[in-house]
Amino acid sequence: MPGQRMVDRQERFSSGPCVSVRARARLARALGFGAFLVGRCLIAQVDSASLWSSQLTEGSDRQRADAVARLGAIPEALWLPVGAPAVLAELNRLNAIIRGEQNSSLVDRAEDHGDYYASVVSLALRIRSPEASLALVPSIGVSLAVQRRVARFGEVVTPALLELVARDFERGDALHTLALAMFWADSTGSPLSLRSRGLIQEALTGAVFSPTGEDLPGLRAALRDLRSSSWLEVGEILRARAVALGAAGRPTVFVLDDEVLPPLRSARLPRAPKELLDATLSTFAAFCAVADPGERLGLCKATENQVRAAAGHLVEGRTRAARELLGAVVLRLERARNSGLISDVELALYSGELRAALDLLRGAP
Repeated sequence: MPGQRMVDRQERFSSGPCVSVRARARLARALGFGAFLVGRCLIAQVDSASLWSSQLTEGSDRQRADAVARLGAIPEALWLPVGAPAVLAELNRLNAIIRGEQNSSLVDRAEDHGDYYASVVSLALRIRSPEASLALVPSIGVSLAVQRRVARFGEVVTPALLELVARDFERGDALHTLALAMFWADSTGSPLSLRSRGLIQEALTGAVFSPTGEDLPGLRAALRDLRSSSWLEVGEILRARAVALGAAGRPTVFVLDDEVLPPLRSARLPRAPKELLDATLSTFAAFCAVADPGERLGLCKATENQVRAAAGHLVEGRTRAARELLGAVVLRLERARNSGLISDVELALYSGELRAALDLLRGAP
């Protein structure tokens, strides 16, 4: 019947692939349905997003996979309000499976597991919230985009990233993401406490001499993206470590020589002594925030006070007094290294800018 054929055509039109509202309006007029069909696609998509979100939470493994594919095919603005919790819950479920905490019969073929996981991660990347970044922490090995999204919520994700380092799971990517969190906080003013900064410093310096050298790719990426000349001497120690590893360390030597060390050296060159001391104070503030009570905390506080006093001398034009005080600070740090209170890498981090300031002041009256 003609009327029934019209209904059938209308049904196919409203349930078929969705296009833009303008294109849909043109198509509706051409088919004779009129303007009343404009927007039906959007309404259908919102309703479908609710259905697929429910399917993602409660369906079988194959239904979940279908729901993820369908959510990924519609504009995120339509599914985020109803689908974000379901996507994050599914990502957390998959990460639990990876950790061996749950069993799964997701698909028949092993290679499909990776495809499905990547699809869920892709959806989670569209959710811009602290909860999403935290859920994405175990997924940092998927791509640099995941690392950057996680790093934007540094204060929230730092404990989880440090746990990955401690568990030896995606260590290199975790170290890199921790460095990205520091850089993001410094660049945008996003929250990152002194304690978190201190823990990140400890993780990065402690990984330089990891037994196998497997942390080298993550560390060289971390130093590149920190973009702070305070880490120049650490980079030079990392280079020596890579050289000692022979062929295994050769890619790191190349990257450090080409992409990391030259920019760090260039960043330090124009800095005046006072700027170098201010950078040192920031590093020591983070060190003091995590130093164990006792000798390490005493060393940190005493050194911080001396550097602050030296900076005050510079402001008042007492160059000689500043120079003598900084020389004493460097000797104190070297004695701490010799006694085992701090490591060679920590000495490099805490004294690098101080030595650079001293070199500049030695030529001053």
